Amino acid sequence: MTSILWNPVLEMESMRQDLDRLFYNGLAHGKPEGDREFAPALHLWETDASYVVKFRVPGAKADEIEIEATPQMLTVIGTVTADVPEGAKVHYHEYGGGKFRRSLKFPGTIETEGVAADYTDGVLTVTLPKTNATRTVKVSLNGAGAIADENS
Repeated sequence: MTSILWNPVLEMESMRQDLDRLFYNGLAHGKPEGDREFAPALHLWETDASYVVKFRVPGAKADEIEIEATPQMLTVIGTVTADVPEGAKVHYHEYGGGKFRRSLKFPGTIETEGVAADYTDGVLTVTLPKTNATRTVKVSLNGAGAIADENS
Protein backbone atom coordinates (compact mmCIF):
# COMPACT_ATOMS: atom_id res chain seq x y z
CA MET A 1 0.00 0.00 0.00
CA THR A 2 1.30 3.41 -0.96
CA SER A 3 1.14 6.29 1.48
CA ILE A 4 0.29 9.75 0.19
CA LEU A 5 1.29 12.70 2.30
CA TRP A 6 -1.33 15.43 2.51
CA ASN A 7 -0.19 18.96 3.12
CA PRO A 8 -3.10 21.09 4.36
CA VAL A 9 -1.19 24.35 3.82
CA LEU A 10 -0.68 23.60 0.13
CA GLU A 11 -4.33 22.54 -0.20
CA MET A 12 -5.54 25.79 1.39
CA GLU A 13 -3.26 27.86 -0.86
CA SER A 14 -4.65 26.09 -3.91
CA MET A 15 -8.23 26.81 -2.76
CA ARG A 16 -7.36 30.47 -2.16
CA GLN A 17 -5.95 30.79 -5.67
CA ASP A 18 -9.10 29.18 -7.13
CA LEU A 19 -11.31 31.64 -5.22
CA ASP A 20 -9.16 34.59 -6.31
CA ARG A 21 -9.52 33.53 -9.96
CA LEU A 22 -13.28 33.11 -9.57
CA PHE A 23 -13.89 36.51 -7.97
CA TYR A 24 -11.28 38.49 -9.86
CA ASN A 25 -11.79 37.07 -13.35
CA GLY A 26 -15.28 35.60 -13.31
CA LEU A 27 -17.50 37.87 -11.29
CA ALA A 28 -16.00 41.33 -11.22
CA HIS A 29 -13.58 41.76 -14.10
CA GLY A 30 -14.49 39.03 -16.54
CA LYS A 31 -17.82 40.54 -17.61
CA PRO A 32 -18.76 44.05 -18.65
CA GLU A 33 -20.76 45.79 -15.92
CA GLY A 34 -24.02 45.70 -17.92
CA ASP A 35 -23.80 41.89 -18.19
CA ARG A 36 -23.24 41.22 -14.49
CA GLU A 37 -26.15 40.27 -12.26
CA PHE A 38 -26.60 41.20 -8.64
CA ALA A 39 -29.30 41.44 -6.00
CA PRO A 40 -29.85 44.96 -4.66
CA ALA A 41 -30.24 45.28 -0.91
CA LEU A 42 -33.83 45.66 0.20
CA HIS A 43 -35.84 46.42 3.30
CA LEU A 44 -39.40 45.06 3.63
CA TRP A 45 -41.96 45.80 6.29
CA GLU A 46 -45.68 45.39 6.80
CA THR A 47 -48.26 47.71 8.31
CA ASP A 48 -51.94 47.02 8.92
CA ALA A 49 -52.81 48.50 5.53
CA SER A 50 -49.83 47.70 3.26
CA TYR A 51 -46.45 46.18 2.55
CA VAL A 52 -43.56 48.57 1.87
CA VAL A 53 -40.36 47.55 0.09
CA LYS A 54 -37.27 49.76 -0.29
CA PHE A 55 -34.56 48.77 -2.76
CA ARG A 56 -31.11 50.40 -2.83
CA VAL A 57 -30.38 50.88 -6.52
CA PRO A 58 -28.10 53.92 -6.92
CA GLY A 59 -27.14 54.40 -10.54
CA ALA A 60 -30.36 52.93 -11.92
CA LYS A 61 -32.33 55.11 -14.33
CA ALA A 62 -35.91 55.61 -13.18
CA ASP A 63 -37.33 55.14 -16.68
CA GLU A 64 -35.54 51.78 -17.01
CA ILE A 65 -36.89 50.20 -13.81
CA GLU A 66 -39.75 47.76 -14.40
CA ILE A 67 -42.19 47.01 -11.59
CA GLU A 68 -44.71 44.19 -11.87
CA ALA A 69 -47.28 43.41 -9.18
CA THR A 70 -49.67 40.49 -8.97
CA PRO A 71 -52.06 39.79 -6.07
CA GLN A 72 -49.34 37.69 -4.39
CA MET A 73 -45.99 38.88 -5.80
CA LEU A 74 -43.80 41.90 -6.60
CA THR A 75 -41.06 41.76 -9.24
CA VAL A 76 -38.59 44.60 -9.84
CA ILE A 77 -36.25 44.50 -12.86
CA GLY A 78 -33.53 46.97 -13.83
CA THR A 79 -29.87 47.75 -14.29
CA VAL A 80 -27.49 49.63 -12.00
CA THR A 81 -24.49 51.25 -13.66
CA ALA A 82 -21.48 52.94 -12.10
CA ASP A 83 -21.06 56.66 -12.68
CA VAL A 84 -17.58 56.68 -14.26
CA PRO A 85 -16.49 59.40 -16.68
CA GLU A 86 -16.05 58.22 -20.25
CA GLY A 87 -12.46 57.24 -21.00
CA ALA A 88 -11.56 56.77 -17.32
CA LYS A 89 -9.77 53.60 -16.25
CA VAL A 90 -11.36 51.92 -13.22
CA HIS A 91 -8.76 50.58 -10.78
CA TYR A 92 -11.09 49.36 -8.06
CA HIS A 93 -14.83 48.79 -8.00
CA GLU A 94 -16.82 47.97 -4.84
CA TYR A 95 -20.29 49.20 -5.80
CA GLY A 96 -22.68 46.42 -6.76
CA GLY A 97 -23.90 46.76 -10.27
CA GLY A 98 -25.34 45.07 -13.30
CA LYS A 99 -28.72 43.64 -14.17
CA PHE A 100 -31.07 42.69 -11.38
CA ARG A 101 -34.40 40.95 -10.95
CA ARG A 102 -35.90 40.60 -7.47
CA SER A 103 -39.20 38.84 -6.83
CA LEU A 104 -40.93 38.80 -3.46
CA LYS A 105 -43.95 36.69 -2.55
CA PHE A 106 -46.29 38.09 0.09
CA PRO A 107 -48.32 36.10 2.63
CA GLY A 108 -51.42 38.24 2.04
CA THR A 109 -53.18 39.55 -1.05
CA ILE A 110 -52.11 42.82 -2.69
CA GLU A 111 -54.53 45.34 -4.17
CA THR A 112 -52.63 45.70 -7.45
CA GLU A 113 -54.55 48.79 -8.59
CA GLY A 114 -53.20 50.78 -5.63
CA VAL A 115 -49.49 49.93 -5.92
CA ALA A 116 -47.35 53.09 -5.84
CA ALA A 117 -43.62 53.59 -6.47
CA ASP A 118 -41.14 56.40 -5.85
CA TYR A 119 -37.47 56.64 -6.85
CA THR A 120 -35.47 59.25 -4.94
CA ASP A 121 -31.72 59.48 -4.26
CA GLY A 122 -31.04 55.93 -5.47
CA VAL A 123 -33.75 54.35 -3.31
CA LEU A 124 -36.81 52.76 -4.91
CA THR A 125 -39.81 52.60 -2.55
CA VAL A 126 -42.77 50.44 -3.54
CA THR A 127 -45.96 50.55 -1.45
CA LEU A 128 -48.37 47.66 -1.96
CA PRO A 129 -51.76 48.07 -0.26
CA LYS A 130 -53.39 44.96 1.17
CA THR A 131 -56.88 44.00 0.13
CA ASN A 132 -59.62 43.97 2.74
CA ALA A 133 -59.55 40.17 2.56
CA THR A 134 -56.19 40.16 4.36
CA ARG A 135 -57.40 42.20 7.32
CA THR A 136 -58.38 40.50 10.54
CA VAL A 137 -62.08 40.51 11.39
CA LYS A 138 -63.51 39.33 14.72
CA VAL A 139 -66.51 37.05 14.40
CA SER A 140 -68.96 36.44 17.24
CA LEU A 141 -69.05 32.94 18.69
CA ASN A 142 -72.71 32.42 17.84
CA GLY A 143 -71.98 33.16 14.16
CA ALA A 144 -74.07 36.35 14.08
CA GLY A 145 -71.44 38.04 11.87
CA ALA A 146 -68.56 40.39 12.14
CA ILE A 147 -68.27 42.52 15.25
CA ALA A 148 -65.57 44.93 14.12
CA ASP A 149 -62.72 45.28 11.67
CA GLU A 150 -59.60 45.64 13.83
CA ASN A 151 -57.69 47.45 11.09
CA SER A 152 -60.24 50.19 10.38
